[in-house]
Amino acid sequence: MHQTNLTDNRTSQENLSHLTRVPLEVTVELGRSELPLQEILGLGAGSLITLDSLVCEPVDLLVNGHFFAKGEVIAVEEETYGLRITNIISEEGRLNRLAEMI
Repeated sequence: MHQTNLTDNRTSQENLSHLTRVPLEVTVELGRSELPLQEILGLGAGSLITLDSLVCEPVDLLVNGHFFAKGEVIAVEEETYGLRITNIISEEGRLNRLAEMI
């Protein structure tokens, strides 16, 4: 029976190894806004949409659409942006965030 546990453990590790190579969508959300349809239809090049977040506030990092962390937008080199993660959100924090959105 001990041999079976070792085999099961090795198989689980191999399966987990396969999962670590699955690509996930990572999104950085700067803010949100709610607009009436009439304003949406009037948007065009040069239109400005005001977001609900302040410039100095941390932004949200979502993984596959789920709130995961907070961070600061930084410049990487001269032409690229990056995100410095400042806080990984706990499960309780994710649930609180979900409740706020409802």
